[in-house]
Amino acid sequence: MDTPDQPASVSDETKVSSVPDISLEMDTPDKPVHDSDKTKVSPVTETASDTRPVNELNQSKIESLTKELERLKKERDDLKAMCAALRTRIETKKKEIVPTSVDWRSLSREMDDRMSEAVQRWILLSEEQ
Repeated sequence: MDTPDQPASVSDETKVSSVPDISLEMDTPDKPVHDSDKTKVSPVTETASDTRPVNELNQSKIESLTKELERLKKERDDLKAMCAALRTRIETKKKEIVPTSVDWRSLSREMDDRMSEAVQRWILLSEEQ
């Protein structure tokens, strides 16, 4: 008995050669198999592979990748524009909020000034009525 590591012995070869030779027809594109009625049997074909030349295939791939690159660049530019708009809004909001480094003395004076102005307006309005 043969194994993958050991070749067949001479006696094994004689046994194999004593078997009658059965010729099997193979289905090839140039020679299709015929059945017993001598009618032609059409070969089974799979989907045809792309037979375009390599240069044409590469050009097609380059074109599709170029289109994808352009789409991604546009998307990137749109995202950059949105980020810039958001940064502007954030900066505007920051300016509306009291700055983090506050000069409390000047802020206190400003509040005192505003309070005194408000009190003066209130006095003037109450005198007019």
